[in-house]
Amino acid sequence: MLLPLPPHPHKYPTPYSRREAALGIKLAPGAYDRLAAYGRAVSHFPTAVKEFHWRNGWFHDISRRAVAEGRPDPTPLHTAGLVQLGIVDA
Repeated sequence: MLLPLPPHPHKYPTPYSRREAALGIKLAPGAYDRLAAYGRAVSHFPTAVKEFHWRNGWFHDISRRAVAEGRPDPTPLHTAGLVQLGIVDA
């Protein structure tokens, strides 16, 4: 199962601003479109859930810290996909 990209930031800016705040960065214009293009370009590349900790684990660490501090999860779709795959607990 591929984890979906979140909705486009022009339509739904709040999740992106939360991600930027969580990372302490401001994404350059067009970053989402480049990320989506990259995902399409490497969709054939085999990856495994066992690679989670070094591939996507740091995203989940940001989510865990935010929730522990009483803030909203900045990457709720990512977390939901990880829960659905059984990688993390709900």
